[in-house]
Amino acid sequence: MLHLIHDAQTEIQQELDLIAALGLLDDFGVSRLPLQVRLEKDRIKLIQVALDVKPSNYKNSQKLLKLGELVRVSGEDTEMRNGRILKLVTMEALQKKDFCTAYSTCDSLITAGYADIWPECKHLAEEQHFGDMQAKVKLLSFALTYCSIDLIDSVMKAKLFLEVKILYDKISSESDSRQESRSISTTGGALQQTRNILTSTGHKTKAAVLAVADSDWWKKMLKNIDPLQLQQEVTSLEEDDGNCHMTKQGCHPFYESIIENCYSNKSEADFSSVLGSRPPVQQTAQLSENLLQTAKMEETVTEGKLAKPCTEVLVQLADITVKKDLTLGLAYLLTLPKVTDADRCLLKLPHTALSLELAMYYYALQLCRCAKNNDGDIYQKTPLDVTMSMLQNHPGGGDQSISELYKKLQYYNGQLEDFKQAETLKSLGRGIDIGRVSHDPEYKNETILGLAMTLDEHVYNISISLAEKYKIPLWEIHINHLEFLFTDSGLTTQEIETRVKKLDLEKSLKSNSDKFSERMHTYVFPSIEGTDHSRLVYYYSLLHGCQTQDKVSPDQHVKLLKKLKPAAPGLDYKKFMDSKHDVLDVIKPVLHAGNVHVIAKLAGKIPSKDGENLSQSSVFAAWATRLFWDEEHNKKSPETTSDWIHRYEECGDFICKLLPQDMVKFIDRITFVDQALKQLDNECRCEIVRRALKFSRQQGGKRKKTDDIGSSFSWNEAASHFQQSLSHLELLKSEMLIGLQHAEDLQLRQYYQQYDLSCGDETKLQSLLVTMVTDGQPPDLIDDLLEVKPITDWTVLTAISEAISQLIQSWRETKTLTEGSEDKMEVLRKIVIQVSEHHENGGEQVHPEIIINLLHPFCVDVTVDIQSRLDILELLKKFFQLGAEDLELLLLYRTKVIVDSCWADVKVSDADIKSPVERRLLFQRLLDCVVDVKQCVALGHLLVQWTSLLETDKQSPWEELLIKVIKITPDGYKEVLSLVKKIPTDQTLLLQETERLFKLLLSVDVIEAAILLLMSEHSVLYEKAVQVLSAEQQVPSNPDNLLSLICQRKLIPEFVSTVYYPLLVQYLLANQNDGMKSHDYMHIEQVANQLEAAGHMTEASNLLVQWRGSNPAMRTFNAAFGIMKHFFKK
Repeated sequence: MLHLIHDAQTEIQQELDLIAALGLLDDFGVSRLPLQVRLEKDRIKLIQVALDVKPSNYKNSQKLLKLGELVRVSGEDTEMRNGRILKLVTMEALQKKDFCTAYSTCDSLITAGYADIWPECKHLAEEQHFGDMQAKVKLLSFALTYCSIDLIDSVMKAKLFLEVKILYDKISSESDSRQESRSISTTGGALQQTRNILTSTGHKTKAAVLAVADSDWWKKMLKNIDPLQLQQEVTSLEEDDGNCHMTKQGCHPFYESIIENCYSNKSEADFSSVLGSRPPVQQTAQLSENLLQTAKMEETVTEGKLAKPCTEVLVQLADITVKKDLTLGLAYLLTLPKVTDADRCLLKLPHTALSLELAMYYYALQLCRCAKNNDGDIYQKTPLDVTMSMLQNHPGGGDQSISELYKKLQYYNGQLEDFKQAETLKSLGRGIDIGRVSHDPEYKNETILGLAMTLDEHVYNISISLAEKYKIPLWEIHINHLEFLFTDSGLTTQEIETRVKKLDLEKSLKSNSDKFSERMHTYVFPSIEGTDHSRLVYYYSLLHGCQTQDKVSPDQHVKLLKKLKPAAPGLDYKKFMDSKHDVLDVIKPVLHAGNVHVIAKLAGKIPSKDGENLSQSSVFAAWATRLFWDEEHNKKSPETTSDWIHRYEECGDFICKLLPQDMVKFIDRITFVDQALKQLDNECRCEIVRRALKFSRQQGGKRKKTDDIGSSFSWNEAASHFQQSLSHLELLKSEMLIGLQHAEDLQLRQYYQQYDLSCGDETKLQSLLVTMVTDGQPPDLIDDLLEVKPITDWTVLTAISEAISQLIQSWRETKTLTEGSEDKMEVLRKIVIQVSEHHENGGEQVHPEIIINLLHPFCVDVTVDIQSRLDILELLKKFFQLGAEDLELLLLYRTKVIVDSCWADVKVSDADIKSPVERRLLFQRLLDCVVDVKQCVALGHLLVQWTSLLETDKQSPWEELLIKVIKITPDGYKEVLSLVKKIPTDQTLLLQETERLFKLLLSVDVIEAAILLLMSEHSVLYEKAVQVLSAEQQVPSNPDNLLSLICQRKLIPEFVSTVYYPLLVQYLLANQNDGMKSHDYMHIEQVANQLEAAGHMTEASNLLVQWRGSNPAMRTFNAAFGIMKHFFKK
């Protein structure tokens, strides 16, 4: 075509298009004249003709659209034209089952918004073989928009059904938990159900949806959103989440500009995860959302008849979203079927003000709903207004559900108040655990009381306010603060007093004077140094008017301290007033020439250890003691006796002021103390005591002085004491005591020192003798001491009896043999050994029978554990000859110990072991109860302990026991030989018994059976053992026991031709250097004789050669034979 006319008119263009259309019709196989085309009124029929001519013409949709344009289908309305043509294409594709082409065409028309295509969309969605589920949902959605009213219900239900199925598949895919047992598990099944829905009644529709629902599938899907798993994912994958602690309100980025100080969830605006893999938390959230959507869609389709368990899903969605989008999380919570299920989410949230306010708002809204508050503006009010309104206006009405919700609201309100208070505590920076304060009442109380222990006024006031709020008595705050002031504040006494007055603590604390006194004594008094007199004065001043545990009132303490403070500033007043300490020992370090008279004047007001007040005499005695030892000036110590006597005379001014009892104490402290033994010789001590004796006699002969009135101890009694001391010092010169003093043994020298310091006091000497007995000293040494200084009614036997009595008493108190630093059993062993040796050497001081009689009551005492009693009897039996009664007791205890160790439910009495008959019955009873090898071994121990036992006509008890061992367990036979070794010589097995055991053991272990025969004393059985062993081609892994028995029974020649002979030779040669341990049957020469007698000359000679050794060149048969011949000629 030349295209000579560029501005063609419409009529010309129509003619040109007609010509072109004829060409296209021809391409489609349609022959039409131009006139026929012009005369066609509805030219869409031309398109239909083109589609009918050839089955594949519908695939050329673009050509068909061009044809429609050329023939002016629908005139100039392009959209209508394209819609009508493509609709015909769709219909043709549906007829040809070309669903791909049909959907493609429908999709383009849906995009273009061509409404008349909806029937074809519905028809395509009904096709069972069209498997694109998402496409079918899209088709049904479009059909639902434009279909007739009567089809809306069926199309909508079919669309919901397909969406449910898609969600099922999506959830199963995400959770890797596809269910093979579901009623509709394939796409084809779902398509058929869709077709049925579109063509069925509502009742059938519900049935079809119910077929999809599978309760097992739901349960397994819910497991995939396990709360613990979700929590772990959130913890591990939200490290970059700035709101993980929920300190800000989370929201969608769209709202961040209108919410102040919020956390914007940027992930909501980040679509990169759509293209890539999503984090596990987002996957869990998507899974939960899909489950929720599925459940609600099914519930909609079935009109509420199919209700899914959405609680878990809603709770998990709230868990995931509430931190990032608080409003959305709250919405999930508000949809929970059961209101209080929200706690499953709320209680897991971080403990912050925001999370607690959210909980309060949630329950306030629920209260509004339950109370049927129809205020339409409730959601327009601020959360604070809503919660405060509900808190202040309890809905009431007696409804239990409303009361429960109100309690929840109050609970979270209290938690919020606690949290805010805890934040205040946290701001103090004292390391307080805020979360624990809110949840732990005990920790909260301790924290508040701990805040009172401060000098900071602000912190102290906070503790007061908290105590008032939480109903903690202010008395506790005040006493804790006072304790802190005394113990840890670092304040001086004056500063403490000023602060107590400022806070007016004394008046409050004395409102409970008894408890105040107790707390001060328990917590404050131990912290005060005994030498800090100022603080002690203030301590007792605070206790004015209170009852204390001391015999001395607080006011008396104050008066005494004020007098002692200037006179003895270094005095430890706490020890001074403690009855556990000797007052004079406490005063002594602070005494000096300048204060001795002052303290002596105060003595009458000072309580002493015996409950009486001190006397001036006792103070002077303490000072005289210190003056004698010159502890004040640290001068050079006297070197001679005369020098020490002169030192004694220097104390004369104070000696004259002493009462008799204090004179005795003074002399004892300078003559009978460790320091005196080191610095004074015996003669010097005697001279001092003589002078004290003379002074006492002089004072006793005079008229009693005023100071002596009221004294319970006279000068005559003092003189008697000094006479005893002098006699004691004279005894120290005896040869026996001098020997102890200079003995090489340190323990003996210590005995002498104790004897010396006893001052002849019989009580101390008795204690010394008992100590010597328990230390294991021989009775003769104790007797020597008694000969030097006899003790009234005391002998060696008395000392030993007292030692044993004390030991037994100690056993009864401690219930054990090894309590303390030394084993009590070892102490008794020492005593028994010494008594035994003393008796064997002909001593007559103590007899073993007396020791047995002393210990007998203890051994029969059932309150003492049986093992202790048995150990004592075993000890006595080892060293002494026990009587019949004690031997029976020993046997009983041995039996009880063995039985108790293996048969807890069996109780043994005296009657059970009185005679062989009773012992046999007990044995049979125990044997019947045997269940393991351990009990069999225990029965073997019993048979060894029992001297005799009644045997039955058939078998002995040992045979019964051994048979039981073999049969009890598969490995029980291994204990047979060890038990056989324990059989006493008077209870050995008879020949028949051994043979029966051999046959029984042979079926279990051949080697063990042969060893059993060799262990017996019945020589007639040895040949059978040889036969059994000769038939064996393998030797045991540890053959020493077997080889030893073969040698012992002199059976080596019988084994020359067996596998045992080389081992026997090695065993013999290896055991020739044991000296005295080697037995006769192990001697090489005797074995060689046995071999030679049995005709084994070669073996005998080789054995001798190996034993004696020879040159390798001579190790031939002839040489060995010659040596053997020479040897036997000898």
